[in-house]
Amino acid sequence: MSHYDVLRVPVDADDGTIRSAFRRLARQYHPDVGTGSSPERFREVSEAYETLIDPVRRKVYDQSLDYPKPIPIHVEPLRANRQPYRSSPFTTRPVPPDHFALDFAQIVDRMFAAFEEEFFFRWGRLR
Repeated sequence: MSHYDVLRVPVDADDGTIRSAFRRLARQYHPDVGTGSSPERFREVSEAYETLIDPVRRKVYDQSLDYPKPIPIHVEPLRANRQPYRSSPFTTRPVPPDHFALDFAQIVDRMFAAFEEEFFFRWGRLR
């Protein structure tokens, strides 16, 4: 049972309507005053009023009532672009034609070859 049902107000009720509904039900269910006193029912009415009268709590509560519906997302699988770029706006060098056609082993071999070349260029051969 929602807080709106407890206070017997519509979902788009303003603060004045919520306040008057709470006062009417509080008089009815208050343990010290009402004829049909019920402490449990009075707690429910008080909790509903405290939630709906506060704008921030009411917004969070209203969002929790609307269960989010899953949004269908269409994702295309990743595909390697086999057409090499001829040039890039970020570099002046043309990209080699076999740039995208390398497998993992070739990439690792080229990476270590470049590392060895740079290392031996800077530090010379190890003795």
